[in-house]
Amino acid sequence: MDRELVQLTRSWTNGDIDKEMFNACSVAVKNERQVLEERSTRLQTEITHELNTESRVSVFKAELMKFAALDVSNEETLRDMIHKMINRIEVQFDGSIEISYNFQNPLKQGA
Repeated sequence: MDRELVQLTRSWTNGDIDKEMFNACSVAVKNERQVLEERSTRLQTEITHELNTESRVSVFKAELMKFAALDVSNEETLRDMIHKMINRIEVQFDGSIEISYNFQNPLKQGA
């Protein structure tokens, strides 16, 4: 972008383009720069969000793996563990099920 502005300035000072063309082109270059900077900011935000989501999913997976690795032969103990893990279960009118866990569920946070 800076190179384009320098070339425009040289073209104008050499008389290759008039001031009106120089102004129009420099405004276009500046607008393009602003669009690219905004896009860069948006992409950085998305990358940060994805990294946070990935981290939450990893934590969630680790907690589930700990639970899955337990060898619980007593059904009552297993039931108590599940009750401690789940805060509530909601069944919606459309038949969908929403589970609220007692630990961070990354799937509920946009993963």
